[in-house]
Amino acid sequence: MAELYLLNALTELGISELQKKVYLSLLRQLGNSITKLISETKMSRGTFYKTLEELSKFGLCSKNSRGNWQAIEPGFIFAKLKAKQVNLNKIASDLENHLEDYATLYSEKNKNNFAKIYSGRKEIQEIAAKLAIDLKSDYIGFGDSSIFEELIGEEIESFWMNERRNKNLNLRLLLQDKKYVEFCNLTDQKDFRETRFLESGFNIPGYFNILENVAYCWFSGSSRAVVIYDEVFVYSLKSMFEIMWEKSVIILI
Repeated sequence: MAELYLLNALTELGISELQKKVYLSLLRQLGNSITKLISETKMSRGTFYKTLEELSKFGLCSKNSRGNWQAIEPGFIFAKLKAKQVNLNKIASDLENHLEDYATLYSEKNKNNFAKIYSGRKEIQEIAAKLAIDLKSDYIGFGDSSIFEELIGEEIESFWMNERRNKNLNLRLLLQDKKYVEFCNLTDQKDFRETRFLESGFNIPGYFNILENVAYCWFSGSSRAVVIYDEVFVYSLKSMFEIMWEKSVIILI
């Protein structure tokens, strides 16, 4: 039962099945050599050591003073999970408190000034190109990136990426397509980007960019984009992103 709780905790922290297997073998080693552990797990030596390095990045194992690999005690894993949950609870609480102000804020606002709709491929490409030029700070993106690519086209997407690289701006990218996440991971460091995979429980029918206090929402089908200037709504989208980011999966290449 204790091992089941441990496995569930590792899953919540985004640890893969292969990484769990190596961690547990290391935890139970009882003096066994790495060579014996590799034999017991039926992995290649290269795969086993690569997985050890991945676990080390997660802080789940390390080398002792004699240079031998050892697993972190399970108690530290549960502490990590608890800290993650505390952070999620705080984000959710902040969002809930902020949403309570919606009625008052919207009663005082001019309802016609909080968003603008763009339709048609040419108009959307123009707003995307202007946005790329106006980039001034780090930003986030999440959802189905293929919609974004479809609407703005390959040329403007390349222009967007080059503008961000030239300005050394970081992008946290949260995507639904695991293959695309793996592709992005290969160039994340060079491209000033961190890419994660949305778990299957999340399904976003569009793609969102949030820069400072403005949200850009891209939708396929009728080819439209919505730019939202309302700070309360944008804050809510940011909070949603942070919750999904904490629940997302880090894919190590």
